[in-house]
Amino acid sequence: MVNVGIIGLGPVWESRYRPALGRLRGRISVRAVYDPVAERAAQAAADLRVPAFAGVVALGERAACDAFLLLDTGWAGIETLRLVARCRKPIYLSGSLGSNPARIRALHAQVRSEGLTLMPEFSRRYTPATSRLHELMATKLGRPRRIVVDAVAPRADDPCLVPGQGPGIDFLTGLFDWCRYVVRTRPLRLLPGLPAEGAGGAENHSLRLEFARPRAGGEGCLVELRLRGAPRGEAPESALVQHVLCERGEARLLGSDEIVWRGDESERHESLAAERSEVEVMLDHFCRRVVGGLVPIPDVEDVCRAVEIACAVEECLREGREVPLSADGRAKES
Repeated sequence: MVNVGIIGLGPVWESRYRPALGRLRGRISVRAVYDPVAERAAQAAADLRVPAFAGVVALGERAACDAFLLLDTGWAGIETLRLVARCRKPIYLSGSLGSNPARIRALHAQVRSEGLTLMPEFSRRYTPATSRLHELMATKLGRPRRIVVDAVAPRADDPCLVPGQGPGIDFLTGLFDWCRYVVRTRPLRLLPGLPAEGAGGAENHSLRLEFARPRAGGEGCLVELRLRGAPRGEAPESALVQHVLCERGEARLLGSDEIVWRGDESERHESLAAERSEVEVMLDHFCRRVVGGLVPIPDVEDVCRAVEIACAVEECLREGREVPLSADGRAKES
């Protein structure tokens, strides 16, 4: 059992995190709650039958916790994370670390020097559809050769309910991390496509991201990202299709819990709604690491690499030219 303190409840506590924690109550025990909205903290604490604390530092110093779930950094952003990190206990981080690669790299250096476990939330890695895709690649489909991602980018005024799916850099960061996670080799360069006008005046962009060849041999994977702006009234998260063409077949991910795939046989359509949600899987992996397990988890370096590719996208589109990427994912100097 891992005893955790919850810091920041955020807008999706009731719909996203509380149900997952309820299903993991045999592994996770909530011992304390803090939220900058005192009434919300008091209500959650009463529901969970734990004390509510008046501040981050007070919770970190006085609550009997093995780890912290930082579910909402609030107005203070990354500074809230720095306060929690002073307690030198593992941290599960929901939400964005911003779009400044230098600041994120500095944070990563600090975390590494202190030997601190900090797991950022990358939801797209752990969806039932992505987990099933990895099973199929290992058993029937083989390595990915080409990936086509059709996505509607959220508008700046759209509310962000899921980490890694907010507007701007946050959205691209989540997508590129998913691509790196599936391909498993390093990205080499970005190439622009031609913009076009979409429905409702929304602008479309097409980008290609080339990956290195695998060490075992074969061709490197090519990712094509077709990104279009969201017209008014369209829900961005409903329009994401990831089409993965592999050595011996192909698969299409239709949202988080649906996959259509074809190998040597006829096409198959699988609904994975009964599988564990990505939140449950991420929290479970985090707890395994807290108790000393070796299960792989993402870290701040993964955030930085994905953010740097996302920043290179802006340069690629703005200047309309190829942008080579260094070994750590950064855009190389011209």
